[in-house]
Amino acid sequence: MKIKIVLFIALAGLMGCATTGSKELVGSWEIIEFRLVGMGGDPVSTEKILRDAGAVWEMEFSKNGDFKQDFNMRKQDMAMESEEGEWTAFNDSLKIEIRSDIVASTLNYTYKINEDTLVLSLRNPDTDAKIITRFRKK
Repeated sequence: MKIKIVLFIALAGLMGCATTGSKELVGSWEIIEFRLVGMGGDPVSTEKILRDAGAVWEMEFSKNGDFKQDFNMRKQDMAMESEEGEWTAFNDSLKIEIRSDIVASTLNYTYKINEDTLVLSLRNPDTDAKIITRFRKK
């Protein structure tokens, strides 16, 4: 019985570490680059191109594992959207679970932080295509 309690406490501790897997992620981030790779031509939108187009994508990672993002890059009319959910990180993997009234979705990113820059990579499971985005800490 004591072994079960110790294992439970250890597992709970590990799960808690996964929620705040990287203290560097905590905070607000704004997009500075958007790149499509493996789509032919591999177009890149730099910070200047994004700003000139009026593109917005801001993410916020809270210490307690809450996640929020505001963006206008999904719809053609660039209408602002907001999503909330939870995040967990372990090693170089970042999992974001989006909650909504209609549907829930999970995004499995690979990430890297270098000083005040966050690089997220999201691979399409059906093709070799991926999206690579760079964010700057606000």
